[in-house]
Amino acid sequence: MGGARAYGFEGPKKDRAGSIPNKGRINVKVLKDEQAVWCDCVDRIIAGEREMSLIRDLNERGIPSPLGAKWRIGNLRNLLIRKRYVAFDAEGHPAGCPCLKNPEGNGTLVHRGIEHRAVCPAFITAVQMLSFAARQRLRFVA
Repeated sequence: MGGARAYGFEGPKKDRAGSIPNKGRINVKVLKDEQAVWCDCVDRIIAGEREMSLIRDLNERGIPSPLGAKWRIGNLRNLLIRKRYVAFDAEGHPAGCPCLKNPEGNGTLVHRGIEHRAVCPAFITAVQMLSFAARQRLRFVA
């Protein structure tokens, strides 16, 4: 299991024996409180609020970043522009791709430069992502 836990999703939990009983839920099961924070940040930026204002608010409320630290411009922006949170658009995707067995409305996974429907649920639609990206003058990344 490589990489850090994705914000808004359950991370690995070890039992007393050191086993990880929640393997199937890691980075798949949504943590509603973190999802709400993520969606609130996106909505506030779409509405015109500055990123620094969000960072101050999150830190004042004691809401930790994914690694448990304080929020900074870089870590908030990098979190908000991940494609994993945006609903996958299957238009033009090969019909036989196994990723299309994952439920519609799931996020986007980029593997070797190709977008696929992820196992995890999306937090926003492609339309919301475009509004957010236009406000921030950003591109979403893998």
